[in-house]
Amino acid sequence: MELNEESTQNFRDRFNVPLNLDSMLLFQEEIDRPAARISMQDLPYTTLNDIINSNKYLQLPRLSSQKIFEELCPPESSKARRLLCVILVTEDREEDDEVRAQLRKFALESKISKDRVTFSYIYKEKQTEFLNTLSKGSSILDQTLDYAEM
Repeated sequence: MELNEESTQNFRDRFNVPLNLDSMLLFQEEIDRPAARISMQDLPYTTLNDIINSNKYLQLPRLSSQKIFEELCPPESSKARRLLCVILVTEDREEDDEVRAQLRKFALESKISKDRVTFSYIYKEKQTEFLNTLSKGSSILDQTLDYAEM
């Protein structure tokens, strides 16, 4: 976006973007405010890369692969540094949109440290093998899945 153009005046005013500095605003689900912003004379590539990597995932990402699961919920070697992963098991249907929206809202508004708790969701009908792997040896998850099917 070329910020010197008059057509961008509302955008510059809304997000307080200076004209005399290079600026990057990174948006996620929340469009009222950027998830990250930086303005400086010269934005180094490493700085841009760091900001993008630290805001790589949405507030409520969908676990679509084992790789994403491991990035969001890495195996911890230290017992003192535990990470809690909250995974909503849902279906890919319009009726479940509100449930996902409520969890997203909770994740956005929560005072819970994002370094300690990760929120995500999974479609049970699209990722049955992944769910089976997650639930191996877990009667609680099996009961939850049975309950969700009722």
